[in-house]
Amino acid sequence: SGVKLHRDPSAGKVKFLALGRWRRVLTQEDLPHQYIQLSDHLDFVGVELRATFQQTRKVNGDQLQDRVKNTVGPWKAGRFMPLTLRPFSANTYALSKVWFKCSSLNLRNQDIDSINSQVKSWLYQDCLEKPSELVLYRDTQAGGLGLFHVKIRSLALLIRSFLETASNPKFRHSLLHEV
Repeated sequence: SGVKLHRDPSAGKVKFLALGRWRRVLTQEDLPHQYIQLSDHLDFVGVELRATFQQTRKVNGDQLQDRVKNTVGPWKAGRFMPLTLRPFSANTYALSKVWFKCSSLNLRNQDIDSINSQVKSWLYQDCLEKPSELVLYRDTQAGGLGLFHVKIRSLALLIRSFLETASNPKFRHSLLHEV
């Protein structure tokens, strides 16, 4: 932890997130050191953790919506490229942070809908006729555009991270000792 490294209370580097019944009763004066800040969130490897799962999903989902909006929004004004290259740019640049956070948390349906809406509005911005959903998400080798489906890919990334954790021998060993 950063307790020994960051002893300046104004830096806010060492935080404590109270959970459960401690959320209501714990105060800053109860913490053992002055440089440990009582906080309502923790920043943990790019994901903002809150006291409840619903709060964590909401905050991170809102951040992802804003990030995609701020990335795709300027593209609408001047990023003109052929329709066949747009899904690659969306998958690589606009949705990269989405893929990163989806390994840790499950997106809400409204987050998925908003992200899809932003990406599709840029993809179709100068098209007189929109391609079908089947063509949009089909692999380029099969004649599609190759856009990753946000809902399916985010669920696959979450399942993959769960399976990697569950198949870790250290994790299984700790589970056996708890039982």
